[in-house]
Amino acid sequence: NTKCHERYTYNNSYNKKNSIWQLNDDYNARRNGCHLKVPFCKTMFTPKCNCVKLNMENIDLPSLSQLVPDEMHALKQINIINCNLKQLPKRMEKLTSMFTFDVSYNNLSEFDIDILKWGYLTDLNLKFNKISQHNEKAIWNHPYLQKIWVNNNIGFRLSGKNKVHLPYLNYLNIANNSMLLPKKFGLTEFPMLKHLFAGGNDLKDGLPQNFETLNNQLEELDISRCHIKKLGASYFSKFSETLKLLDARNNNISDVDASF
Repeated sequence: NTKCHERYTYNNSYNKKNSIWQLNDDYNARRNGCHLKVPFCKTMFTPKCNCVKLNMENIDLPSLSQLVPDEMHALKQINIINCNLKQLPKRMEKLTSMFTFDVSYNNLSEFDIDILKWGYLTDLNLKFNKISQHNEKAIWNHPYLQKIWVNNNIGFRLSGKNKVHLPYLNYLNIANNSMLLPKKFGLTEFPMLKHLFAGGNDLKDGLPQNFETLNNQLEELDISRCHIKKLGASYFSKFSETLKLLDARNNNISDVDASF
């Protein structure tokens, strides 16, 4: 057996049909554990933990071994879901082949990884954590990100000190963070955004200056429970025929354009 980290070890049996190694949990092997897909193994006959996909769900894993970024350089996808994860190892930037990173439903308080060094990253899922500190410059200026989930992180903030520009972002979920949006949050910042879920935040002082520039391309918009008191009389009429979902419930809106 090749040691992967303190608690998990490889099962040496390789399943060619499914092209995976089974990584067994010492104390509950049959019930939990994770799967590591190895479709392209450059060192097949060398005992090296260098796989392309790491899945862990529903186990107790407060910290991830430093061996992951230091040894598993081929990783393209990480899914660590509902594992009580509180801390990520250092030097995660070394995983430069990453295209999907999901650490949802954990207990992370910060996310300081410079994901600009993950040049292939398309999906970033940090939802349902406790993140109050993150690398704003990296996350909100990534050139290839297409989907971001940072919802349900009470304390999550956008300081406004760094510009926002995500040219390929299609889906953004920032709901239930009780956060203020930056003054500029529109088409210039998100030229391809079609799905925006921003409910459960603080917009009592009004929408960002250029927010309505998104209306012509949005297919889904959630601004429910945002303490909105007033929208421009023509705001709703500026949506195009592509709009499929609009959720503005539980606000205090009194003026809606009749043409909507």
